[in-house]
Amino acid sequence: MQQVRQLLDSQGANLEQSVRRGDLFATITQHYINIGDTDKARASVEELKRLVPGINLAYYYNMDVLEVLGYKMKIQRQESSDKEDDIEELLSE
Repeated sequence: MQQVRQLLDSQGANLEQSVRRGDLFATITQHYINIGDTDKARASVEELKRLVPGINLAYYYNMDVLEVLGYKMKIQRQESSDKEDDIEELLSE
């Protein structure tokens, strides 16, 4: 964990060129969940949200992890009938 944290702290704005910041925070969060420290896990998610406002947490975190930490994610899905209509329209053009 020290190496991950050192990478986050030392790279600054250039970090995204080599590794995604969200992936590093996901690693930290999973570590804390594995050792049973949900408070620190939640704090790591909040730190990421503070550093990258508007970030899509679902892109970096498994939905089960987010739910364990008390986050409710909104997932927008089209109904299958809408998708089928779109496909039919494309085929008939």
